[in-house]
Amino acid sequence: MNIPETFIHYVWEKGLAGQHFTLDTGDECQILKPGKRGNRDGPDFENTELVIGRQRLAGNAEIHLRSSDWFRHGHHTDPVYDKTILHIVLKNDAIICNKDGKIIPAVVLPEEDIEKLFQSCRQNGHHNPEYLRCAEYVSLCDPTQLMKQLKILSISRTEKKVTRIMKTAEQSAFDWTEVAWKTLSSAFGLSHNTVPMEWLSNSLSWKTLCRAGNVFSCEALLLGQAGFLQKDFPADNGYMNALRQEFTHLQNKFSLTPIDIYAWKYSPVRPSSMPETRLAQIAALVSKVPDLFSQLSTVKKIKDLYRIFRQPVSGYWKNHWRPETGRQQLSAGKAGKTSVDVWTINAVVPLLIAFSRHTGRKETEENALHLLNCISPEQNKIIDIFVRNAGLKVSNAFETQGVIELYSSCCSIFACTTCPVMKNILCKNQP
Repeated sequence: MNIPETFIHYVWEKGLAGQHFTLDTGDECQILKPGKRGNRDGPDFENTELVIGRQRLAGNAEIHLRSSDWFRHGHHTDPVYDKTILHIVLKNDAIICNKDGKIIPAVVLPEEDIEKLFQSCRQNGHHNPEYLRCAEYVSLCDPTQLMKQLKILSISRTEKKVTRIMKTAEQSAFDWTEVAWKTLSSAFGLSHNTVPMEWLSNSLSWKTLCRAGNVFSCEALLLGQAGFLQKDFPADNGYMNALRQEFTHLQNKFSLTPIDIYAWKYSPVRPSSMPETRLAQIAALVSKVPDLFSQLSTVKKIKDLYRIFRQPVSGYWKNHWRPETGRQQLSAGKAGKTSVDVWTINAVVPLLIAFSRHTGRKETEENALHLLNCISPEQNKIIDIFVRNAGLKVSNAFETQGVIELYSSCCSIFACTTCPVMKNILCKNQP
C-alpha cells in the first residue's frame, strides 16, 4: 500500500469518495458533514455528522490505513476518542471499539480506486495544500480589480460571522453582554479549542463570572468549570489546591456542572495559548473590565482593544503555563497583540456590526470595518500560499480576510469556474 494516510484525509475532507456508503456492519450510511480537521491530540475529524439507517449522529471520525491501527495507536484506551462515531479505512482487518467496549462502525474505501485517484492527484499536485493552480496567472490581474474582488470576498466572509452572531443574539434574548461573552469565548479558543470554549461560555454566564468579583474567584470558576480542578494537586502546589477549594464552594453556590476536560487540546498550541493560561487571561479580563461589551461598543482604534484585552494575569500564571509544568520564568502573561488581532477579526468586528444593525447605530458598523483596515496582514499558511506562489501583495487584515475567503470557497475545492479572480483573468484575455 503506497497511499499516505494524509491523502485519505484529503479524500474524506473533500468528499471525493462520495457521501453514501455501506458500513462493515451492513448498515447504510449517509455523510452529511465530513467534519473539520482536528489536530495531533485527538480524532482526525471533529463535528462529523451522518445518518446510519434512520439515526442521525454527530461526533468525531478517525482515519487509518488499516483498522488495526486503532489499537496500535492506543485509541481504544484513550477517552479522547470516546466520541468517535466512524472509522474510515482502506483495509478492514479488525473490529474496533472505544475504552468502554462500544464497537465503532467502519467505512471501507475501495483501495484500488483510491490508489488511482492518488496517482492522478500527485501528477497534478491537487492533494498538495500549498498548490495553487492559477499562481502564474494571478499577476495578470488588474491590481485594482483584484483588490476590489478581495474586498467583496472579505465582506462576504464577515457577513457569515455576523449571521452566526445574530442567531446567538436571538437565542440570548439580545442580551449583548452575554452575546459578546459567547462570541469572544469561541475566538479565545483560536482554532484548536473553539468547541470547549463554546461549551464553557454556554455553561457559565458573564453575569456569574462578574458575581465572583475578584480575579482569584474568577480563575476558580473558569478553571473549575473547564474541568481542570477535578483532580488532586501536589501538597506543595498551594495555589491550585486553593483554587480547587474555592471552586467547590462556587460550584455549590451556582449549581455548576463542569464540562468534559478531554475536549481541550494542547497540540499544536503555543505555550502562551495553553487552555489554563488563556482562562487565567480571561479571569484577569473579567475582574478588570466587567463592563466589557460597553467598552467594546465605543472602540474606534485597535490600540484601544490592546488596552482592553491585554490585562496582566495574576502572579501564579506569570510563572506557569500549566500547573504540571512547574515554575518557569515567563513573561507578564498578557495576551499577545497577534492574538488580540485574531479576536478582533473573528469576534469583535462582526459582533459590533451585528449590534449596530440591531440598534440602528450605523457609526458602530463603520468603526468596526475601519478596525480591519488598521490591523496588519494576517500571517498563516493560506496567505503564505498566495504571497509566495502568486506574488500577491496585501496590506491589511481586510484584504487577507478576502484571500482566506477566496481560498476556502474556491481554491480548496478547485471551484475555478466560479472563482472571481479566474473570471477576471479570462475576461482580460478575451479579444
